[in-house]
Amino acid sequence: MTEAAPLADATSGATTDKIRTEYHPRSRKRAKVCGLEEYGSEFTHRRRPTFIEPWWPDFNSQEDFLYAELVLQANMSSDISDKLIKLINRCLDGKGAFTLKGHADVENAWKRASPRVTAVSKI
Repeated sequence: MTEAAPLADATSGATTDKIRTEYHPRSRKRAKVCGLEEYGSEFTHRRRPTFIEPWWPDFNSQEDFLYAELVLQANMSSDISDKLIKLINRCLDGKGAFTLKGHADVENAWKRASPRVTAVSKI
């Protein structure tokens, strides 16, 4: 049995401040050698929160998370949630218009519509 070469022999002639990245052959990428300060720099341009957000990386967007949080807080049923998602997507697709700016707009719209809706009495 032959002994393994000492570590000093294995690295002789190698530059210690360089990193060699080798990719899987199927990726068809060439091996890359870069300095320590350059290593990983291609990842610094990706959009990443500077601190861990409660929505990242489990939700596709912060708005998706906020919607899910609202559904949870409102104890909304899945049927109602689906209807609301369809309404939002319809507006985003340009097939509908959402003009309400706040809850006061909802109340005012119901007041205007009240003469045309059937009155319900409380027992």
